[in-house]
Amino acid sequence: MTFFIIFISIILSFVHGSCWYVSNDNEIRWGISTNCGKFIGFTQYYDNKIDWFQFNSGCCGENKTYYKIYPGSNEAEKAVDFVLGTEIQTVWMYPSQPDKHFSIYLRNIKEGFVGIFKRSSIPVSGINNNIYVYNTPAVIIGNGYDRFYIRYQSYTNRPYLNLQIISTTTVMRELYVNKRNIQSGCSYAFNTNGNVNVYDAQSGCTFYEVCSKPNLKRYVMCKNETLSIKNDCRCYIPSTTSTASVINFGMVFPDCIYNSSLYDLTIFANQTIIKLDSTKGYQWNSFIFESRTLPLTIENNQLINLTGTTTLPNKRIIISNDVYFNKLIIPTVNFNMTHVFGEWDAIDIDVSQISTDSVLFIGYFKSSGIPNTIRVGCNNGNFTRYVKDTSTIDCQCIYSNDQYDLSDCEIVSKIYSNALNLILNNSIYDKENVYWNSTVIKYQNSLIKGSITSESCSIEQSITINGILQCNILTISGNSIISISEDGKLIVTNLIVEKQSTVTISSPINTNILIETINIYGSLLFDDSTNVISQSKTILNQNSQLKTINYASIKELQILGTSTLKSDSNIFISTLIQTTSRLNVDVKQIEINKGDLIFGSINVMNPIIISIFVSTIDIESIVNPLTDPNLMFITIDHSTTPLNIMRIPSIPNSISINFILNKYRKINLPSSNNINFICDKQAIVIGTGNDLICSVIGLTNKVCNPQPDNSYLDENGLHDYSCPGHSNSIVSTYLIIDSVNSYSFESDERYNLITLLRQATLYVSYHDLLIKSYTSFIIDGTLNSVLVESIGNSSSIIVTSLSPLLLFVDNSLGITILTNNAVVSSYGLCKTGLLSNTNSECKICRYLTKEDGECTDPIITIEHCELYIKNGLCERCEEGFFSTGNSCNECTSNCKICNSEKCFLCFDNYIVSGTKCIETSNCKYMNNGICLVCPPGKTQEPSMEKCSVNCPNGCDTCSSSDVCIHCSINNSYIKNNDQCELKQSTNQITNKQVIDCQDGFYLKEGSCVSCENDCSKCLYNDKTETIQCLECPEGKVIVNGKSCQPIESVGCKTSVNSKCIVCTEFDKYFDGSNCVSCGSNCSLCTVNGKCSLCDDSTYLKLDSTFDDGICQSTPTIENCKEFNKGRCAICSDGYFLNKNGSCDACYYPCKKCVKSADICYECNEGFSLQENSCISIIKSIENCKQTIPHSNDKCLKCEDGYYRDGILCRACIDNCKTCIKKNECSECIKNFYKILLMDVLQYLN
Repeated sequence: MTFFIIFISIILSFVHGSCWYVSNDNEIRWGISTNCGKFIGFTQYYDNKIDWFQFNSGCCGENKTYYKIYPGSNEAEKAVDFVLGTEIQTVWMYPSQPDKHFSIYLRNIKEGFVGIFKRSSIPVSGINNNIYVYNTPAVIIGNGYDRFYIRYQSYTNRPYLNLQIISTTTVMRELYVNKRNIQSGCSYAFNTNGNVNVYDAQSGCTFYEVCSKPNLKRYVMCKNETLSIKNDCRCYIPSTTSTASVINFGMVFPDCIYNSSLYDLTIFANQTIIKLDSTKGYQWNSFIFESRTLPLTIENNQLINLTGTTTLPNKRIIISNDVYFNKLIIPTVNFNMTHVFGEWDAIDIDVSQISTDSVLFIGYFKSSGIPNTIRVGCNNGNFTRYVKDTSTIDCQCIYSNDQYDLSDCEIVSKIYSNALNLILNNSIYDKENVYWNSTVIKYQNSLIKGSITSESCSIEQSITINGILQCNILTISGNSIISISEDGKLIVTNLIVEKQSTVTISSPINTNILIETINIYGSLLFDDSTNVISQSKTILNQNSQLKTINYASIKELQILGTSTLKSDSNIFISTLIQTTSRLNVDVKQIEINKGDLIFGSINVMNPIIISIFVSTIDIESIVNPLTDPNLMFITIDHSTTPLNIMRIPSIPNSISINFILNKYRKINLPSSNNINFICDKQAIVIGTGNDLICSVIGLTNKVCNPQPDNSYLDENGLHDYSCPGHSNSIVSTYLIIDSVNSYSFESDERYNLITLLRQATLYVSYHDLLIKSYTSFIIDGTLNSVLVESIGNSSSIIVTSLSPLLLFVDNSLGITILTNNAVVSSYGLCKTGLLSNTNSECKICRYLTKEDGECTDPIITIEHCELYIKNGLCERCEEGFFSTGNSCNECTSNCKICNSEKCFLCFDNYIVSGTKCIETSNCKYMNNGICLVCPPGKTQEPSMEKCSVNCPNGCDTCSSSDVCIHCSINNSYIKNNDQCELKQSTNQITNKQVIDCQDGFYLKEGSCVSCENDCSKCLYNDKTETIQCLECPEGKVIVNGKSCQPIESVGCKTSVNSKCIVCTEFDKYFDGSNCVSCGSNCSLCTVNGKCSLCDDSTYLKLDSTFDDGICQSTPTIENCKEFNKGRCAICSDGYFLNKNGSCDACYYPCKKCVKSADICYECNEGFSLQENSCISIIKSIENCKQTIPHSNDKCLKCEDGYYRDGILCRACIDNCKTCIKKNECSECIKNFYKILLMDVLQYLN
């Protein structure tokens, strides 16, 4: 129907030649126009003889907020209406027909709406400016030709309505109210500016002007009731509850909100929370407080502006946000009633009635603009103390007699960061979640309860902590005992023990003490606090001392002066940092994982244990020997890293110290008369050494296995730095050749047995050698003798000597002499031979000797006999047989030496068991009943006959069944005390610790823990205790550094190393969690979100870093001729595009250049292009290459061989290409060089 009416209106307008249209300044007019019906933000239609103007959400034309309606000659009645969501703020109405109503329906209007009537003549009787009132506030303005008629559309809603007549020559100013929708009683009606005459005859009620302010009068209407308060300028929130909210309860009169600056806001005594949560009502003349018994909090979203005089009550007032006082009177300050303001300002503050020295109020810090009656007592940010100008109060809070001395201490101490300093002088302090800049505890035996956090703490007496004391810096002085109960906790970043102070820290629970750094200048004792300092960095300064009662693990110990470490138990130090200062040690046992040992005196009961990461030992003195003096004073592990002993410690008289093994690491020693080697250099002794102890410490056997790198391995395949072997009555030395082709003996090198497992040349002289060889060998050297004990499982071996050699063989073997070598086998007829490289001969025959000297077989051959006597009887049989005289009978199976009754010695890898030989799988290599090499997981019995002792689980080498030396690191076992601990999912470990984990796991507290959130590789940060994802499975990317998500789920197109580098949509970038927009008008950005290309309507902004990445509507690049995607693509003539995307000037006379200022490709007039340079076409000066621009008689650059003298060119010396002056050549021509300090050029031949 509406569409039909509009259609008819348009048709009629064409018929009659007039229509509604919009002209300049949003004027809606009636007349002839080609823009009929072209409206923005409103519709116009004709209905029931009324022209309707309905404003909608599209308002308004020309980006304005108003329309003006000029009916002109149109004679229809007019009405203005609004659709929900309309944005129009002002409608100007110009009624032109005095006999026609002009109505406005105030529904759906935007808050702050203003309707303006501007009639040009007095309306006839009964004709009105009709105002239909709904529930939204409005201001209606007339020009003095007005008859207002209010028509309420609801019984209850009485919104703010301000009717104003603005005219100096008022003709009519009438206001009537329709009697409909007016309920009984008295209620707010409206406001006027005083120029409106109110008539109540038609309304059925009485209107009262109850309040008059400049240009504002408040009206109340009463129906069937008499007004009780005739003069009522009050403003208050009509709430009977303790919380009064403007949004929830409004104001007693709506004009209190919209004209608040004219009123005082009254706050009732029962109201404890005032919420000024409306968008209006923040500017008042003043606050009026009823007499109070409770504190008051005023919550404000905007600045409260009090333009009159405000007097604070005798209870605390908290204004949560900004406030301005024209004049503030503080009549009293009572304890626990400090006022609290946000950011504040005041012209005048009257504190003349206050006689005590107290905190007036706390609020935002002001460095200037403070009234001269007060001053800043303590700069504390948003909670700065303000006191009288004569006050002595600063930032101090004293707690004594169970209370604070100042009233703001209680409330401000609840603020996380503040500048107040606590002085505790009370037996008990029980405050929850308090914060201080500093805390000084002076009371003897104070009990700390609750929770204290402080930037710095100072403890001068003994205290007990039953709550939480958290200090960034904690300084302890005097003879103080800090006791932490089971319910207490001490958390410190930096603990400082003062000089000449003796401090004891005690706690029954380890986790109750968390200290990051301990800085000791006096003495510190940890009592009953096992492992308290395991995560701490501890610093010992000059003359300081650290003592523990129980076992302590120290993460890092730094020595900055001569100091002492004491303990009644064991100490483990992960990292020891020293320079030249010495540490005196008095503990039960100490273990060092990393660092140099620079000790003064040391007194330990058990051996010092050092890891492979310790490379230097410097000990001045050893106070006492170990409890077991047979043990090594220092215990070390196998390592290829040398160990430097900087000095030999002094020891008590008449004793010796078994100092350190010389086997496991290369030991670099200083020269000293008080040091000796024992057990064939396997151990170092301070004092007089004695080899008799070798059997006690398990060093009676020594195996040396030379390697191609000139090192030696022991029987367990580990390096032995005590090799080679030497003659020793206690230690049996063995040489095993299985890795080298040759070996050279030192002059003093001696072995009990040499075992050859591969062909080799022995370079040796003046030695007697006992050899068990499984293969042929060569002796190169003079005056040697060799006894071949066995040839193993070989049928024969060849012995070659390059010099004379006396060769002996065991009785079971014989020698066959050849020209320059000999064959050793069980069939040889020679017993002793003399070998040389030219002539070898047998010296003693095995059986019989012919007259010509040749050796022959025995007359009577007895099988398996190797030595006959003259009567032909067998004196000795081969190994595995025993003699009866006439025959050789076989021993029991695998027996090497026996008689008719029992076996004495078994073959290798067998042992005697009763009367039999049984195979031993427990020995890897056995010789003559002595096991030389045990298999992994086994160790020798004391008899060294077998390896029946099982090592602990996961152990390769052990000294006993419960003490492991080397764990099976190939199977992921590491050493934990004397046992081996299995570490799952490891990638690299040492005997002591896990170095690296497999992919998918991270290292935490010595173990490998599975990565979370689908990460295939991650890293644990022990400082922040966070896990960082480093790598994801294929097809996934890292999100927020913590998890892996499918690449498509975050909008990513391309990833590298699990990181998204290209999003599916090019105007997005990956911000760590998702692909997000590069920003407004940005079409491409970097991986960091910096815009690199803009759309064609904007320009990329560049700053000094050329990386601002902002698209804006105006270009920032000067001298740019053409842009593309926001970047300059072509510069104007005379400029070039530099690498940063801006335009720099070309050098004159370039007209166009590229890449740099001097690479030209087009020149200015008067210059020609030659090899990318612009050369002057006109050269009027002789030998001038280029003249000064726009001047042909002044030279800028001369030809080669000439220099510029003023404006002319003069010749350099001969053979000079360029010069500064005649005799100052800077570059010669080809084939000539310059001689310095001489004006001579020489030809370079």
